[in-house]
Amino acid sequence: MTKEMYENVRKEVNWEGNPPPGVIFHAMSFDDSGKFCVAEVWESEEQWNNFFNGRLKSSMQKTNVSPPKAQILQIHKIDALPGLDRYKVH
Repeated sequence: MTKEMYENVRKEVNWEGNPPPGVIFHAMSFDDSGKFCVAEVWESEEQWNNFFNGRLKSSMQKTNVSPPKAQILQIHKIDALPGLDRYKVH
């Protein structure tokens, strides 16, 4: 996925304007070779699956982007530190 493809999907999903139920945190990055990594925190795996199989897959199809492979990990610990506030979507 290129940065342009990500931006097209992001606009189609309207993540910031209409956050999906259960999402807590989303971060996306690209390495120097162009590979991407997304890290997200959700309230439940079911809410992630509902979003992925609904809005995200549909948006990816509309923008001709192949769905990524996802690995779901259970969180051991979360620390939400004060610097996080400056990244909040308002």
